[in-house]
Amino acid sequence: MAIAIVRQLNEDYLQDLCALYQIAAPDRTRRDIRRMLANSDVVLGLVDDTSDRLVGFARILTDFVYEALLLDVMIGESRQGLGLGQYLMETVLALPELRAVRDIQVQCPPDMVTFYSRWGFSPSFQGTVSMCRPHNRP
Repeated sequence: MAIAIVRQLNEDYLQDLCALYQIAAPDRTRRDIRRMLANSDVVLGLVDDTSDRLVGFARILTDFVYEALLLDVMIGESRQGLGLGQYLMETVLALPELRAVRDIQVQCPPDMVTFYSRWGFSPSFQGTVSMCRPHNRP
């Protein structure tokens, strides 16, 4: 299996990404996903060269100096367990534009803490508390 890294998603890859989100976050719409991509600082996709399908994804919000937030790290269910998550994480963390960033944070469900700890992520970040203010949509 040959995997390529893409930094922009074409319409076919956008469709594949929407399918990934249907499992991970089914409330996300194609329109909102398109807007999210346009406003993310770094976007990475893993594409299977054989099928030309998007099989993995991650995005980063950052100021490129102090903080970066890694979000939505996903591997398609049929491709999980093949090392693609590790490959995606190593690729993200090796990006030249992120090398100078002081702190990289990740948001993940509790069952993924062990996965991210392999790269030095820990649940506690210098005494900070993660907080959320939900936005109610009409």
